[in-house]
Amino acid sequence: MPRYKPLTPTVESQRVQNAVQVILKYQQATKLKQTKSKLFEDDSFILLQITFNTIFKKKTFIPLRMSLPNPLFETPEVCFIVKDPKEKAKEIFENCGIIPKKVISISSLKKKFKTAEKKKLLCGSYDIFFFDAKLKLMIPNLLGKEFYKQKKIPSQLFVNKSLNKYYPEACKSTNIYLGFGVCTTIRVARVNMSEEKILENILYVINNITSIIPNFWQHANCISIKTSSSIALPIFKSIKVKIAHKIKDGELDKNAEQNNAPKDEKIIAEKRKSADLSQSNESLELTNKAKRSRFVKKNSDNKNNVDAANLDRSNTETTIESVESKQPESVESKQPKPVESKQ
Repeated sequence: MPRYKPLTPTVESQRVQNAVQVILKYQQATKLKQTKSKLFEDDSFILLQITFNTIFKKKTFIPLRMSLPNPLFETPEVCFIVKDPKEKAKEIFENCGIIPKKVISISSLKKKFKTAEKKKLLCGSYDIFFFDAKLKLMIPNLLGKEFYKQKKIPSQLFVNKSLNKYYPEACKSTNIYLGFGVCTTIRVARVNMSEEKILENILYVINNITSIIPNFWQHANCISIKTSSSIALPIFKSIKVKIAHKIKDGELDKNAEQNNAPKDEKIIAEKRKSADLSQSNESLELTNKAKRSRFVKKNSDNKNNVDAANLDRSNTETTIESVESKQPESVESKQPKPVESKQ
């Protein structure tokens, strides 16, 4: 039997457009209440929130990249973390025509940015972070919580002669994080972009996300649009809501395979499940009956033992009383009394 492949659902562009218009109106209303000093960087991003019906087993400490048709930053301030000595990396940057704003060696990252305050300052001072792919195992342990909160975890690039091919595309991309829970958020656009560019980015991510997350539409439960301060507006919701359970990356559990199977196979699977349940219930009843019978037998045996002990006690008491009654008089009582002499 060929495996059943469900059709990929479609997201209505009109619903996405309505949601974007509502979010832009809300953002304009909140800007009037807040001062410029109170505004955070995250408030300027439009986020695509995705909730899954499964939890991915492996966490992506190093984010997955996805290019956007309209980049989030026109002239991004880039920070590059490289191996020691950093002079070699600077030579490669000059040969490739790349000029990052800051180049930090791994040794200076360990020494100068130990405390949480300094890591927070580093995270807020640059827009995008990259690191040399040779430092893949070292980077996650050196970063602080602020990088994960602000979605600024560095992505990897190989610092070599072919860097100029991948660097421009990486600057135009957004990061995707998986394995930190059932829900994930993706930076899709900025509030100061035009409505057309925002809509184009959102639809591009939805249509091309299957190239990064395999079997995306089988795992996706709900897709919504929001900002960091607004309510999430849903643009897609799956009909079948599955129970959250752990799976391997790119694979489905047996329950998911049964849901994707044809109707005949589903009916057979349901019948088997009901039969297994009935058998298990019967076995439980039998075990409970056996336990009850054993308990009753133990109680009866204990009662018999107690009765026998009581009988033994009563018999011993009667024998003792009979022996005491039959005992002869003492020798002193049987001796004759002395006769008094008559004077």
